[in-house]
Amino acid sequence: SEQEEESKSNEEKVGNLEKQVEDLKNSVNEKNESSAKLSQELTDAQQDIEKYKNSETALNSEVTNLKEQISKEQELLNTKEKEYQETLSKIESDSQTQIAEKDAKLKEVQDNLTAKETELTSKLEEFANAEASIEELKINLEAEKQNLENAKKNNEAQLKVYVEREANVANKCKKLFTIFNGIREEMKSIQEEQISQLEEVSKFFGDFQPLLAKVFEFNQGMIDDLLTKYKRELSLRRKYFNMVQDLRGNIRVFCRFRPLLPFELKKNFTECVKFPQEGSVKIVDDKGKTLTFEYDQVYTPKTDQSQVSEDATEYIQSVMDGYNVSIFAYGQTGSGKTYTMEGPKENPGVNLRALKHLFKIADERSPQFQYKIKVSVFEIYNENINDLIIGAEEALGVKKKKKKGKDDKKKKKGEKFKIRHLPDGSVEVVGLTKVQVTSDEDIIKLNTIAKKNRSASATDMNAHSSRSHMLLVVDVSGINIPANIKYFGKLYLVDLAGSERVKKSGATGQALKEAQNINKSLSALGDVMQSLQKKDKFIPYRNSTLTDLMANALGGNAKTIMFINCCPASAHAFETVSSLKFAKRVGKVELGQAKKNSEKGKK
Repeated sequence: SEQEEESKSNEEKVGNLEKQVEDLKNSVNEKNESSAKLSQELTDAQQDIEKYKNSETALNSEVTNLKEQISKEQELLNTKEKEYQETLSKIESDSQTQIAEKDAKLKEVQDNLTAKETELTSKLEEFANAEASIEELKINLEAEKQNLENAKKNNEAQLKVYVEREANVANKCKKLFTIFNGIREEMKSIQEEQISQLEEVSKFFGDFQPLLAKVFEFNQGMIDDLLTKYKRELSLRRKYFNMVQDLRGNIRVFCRFRPLLPFELKKNFTECVKFPQEGSVKIVDDKGKTLTFEYDQVYTPKTDQSQVSEDATEYIQSVMDGYNVSIFAYGQTGSGKTYTMEGPKENPGVNLRALKHLFKIADERSPQFQYKIKVSVFEIYNENINDLIIGAEEALGVKKKKKKGKDDKKKKKGEKFKIRHLPDGSVEVVGLTKVQVTSDEDIIKLNTIAKKNRSASATDMNAHSSRSHMLLVVDVSGINIPANIKYFGKLYLVDLAGSERVKKSGATGQALKEAQNINKSLSALGDVMQSLQKKDKFIPYRNSTLTDLMANALGGNAKTIMFINCCPASAHAFETVSSLKFAKRVGKVELGQAKKNSEKGKK
């Protein structure tokens, strides 16, 4: 190992040093022998001195030189010995240090090995206990299986009866649904036939009275009677249509699930919902429990925009007849509310399709009916109302009428708007911008302006989350010229802010304040729905700006559709179940029969 190699290297160094020392000793011995030889020569020289007294000075000089040489050799020898001692001491010190370090490392390795052995012993004991527990659980499981088998055998007869009952109920429901669809198709056919008849009559309505008088020579009384019957028929058609809508319930709940998004698929998100039959959904909640919910309509992730909007546009005709209609989109952030209500330009949502239907009905009923359609777009942000289309008249080329008063002063960006309750029970926002529209292009321009001004920010639930409730309010005023009756309808198209737990949204600072206000207003909406369901005498509309503004849309003088938008991912099961439970409460609300807003015109 590495320690043995280092030890071997040190031993080789010590051997080399010992060899050097031996060489030095041999050199010293040789010097000593040389010195002895020189001493002998000195003796011989002294004898020669005696013999050669004449050369005494030369010999003394030679002797002196020899002594100096001996002295130098002795000094060199001493220096070599000193270097040897120092080198030897250093080598011994280094060796001791390295040995001490190796001993410390060895002790550390031994301690670690001892700890691992202790841990292994503990784990083996735990494993043995776990095996014993598993065996015990297996025995209990077998016993439970046997009990379940016995219970299953005992309940098979009862289960068979329940299955038969369920099948009978399902068959009856299917028959009722088939009958309902037949009635629905029949009503559509009647509506189309009436519209066709109305168009034919419209072509010569202006000359209708003189034509009858001239060709058939009817008297004026008979003509008036015929026109009265025609007006009554037209009125009955509208009445029957609204009766069909009322039979479906004044609050209808449509549940829509969006598909998994690309980033969710990359993260391997899984779906937690199934759609066993039309109008129902099964979901596995965050605790693994399967729950079933049923609504007026359930849209799967494969349902397209046109199909979703088609059911909603059935209510639009009621607005033209003087009723208030409100369409909400409710759900957690990122569940597809804005997509359902607005949608992209190439595949618009409920808002644009609903207004297209309004324009279509206005054209079909002309010239017997004349309508004026005005739109306002605003948001409720932190319980304050913000006008989102200030200055839109210029963008649409509408000439703004000059007015002097309090209302104009309120039409400044950043100033607060006030809600005013009128004597007839309706609600309006003082000073809010209202723009008359006549085409799809006008609505698209207004939406573009509103989107730029709407409050949004990023949360952990969505990269661009709407932090406010957005409302598109359509005021429709019309007149039935032959009957001289005026109608006043209002359509609320509401894209609610995201509903989720503050903790999961990851909101902080200003975003936290926004989330708290959003949850407060949504909670107030839930309280209103609960009071309506219980038919309380006092309804807490004024607990929030949202419910205060929507009082006449949520009350008995309105027809309401609630879109519940949901995410199918298991990661959001808790929020989805919360939305579905809220929708279930809303579906139980009975507002009573809606009333139309109409009055007899002045002659």
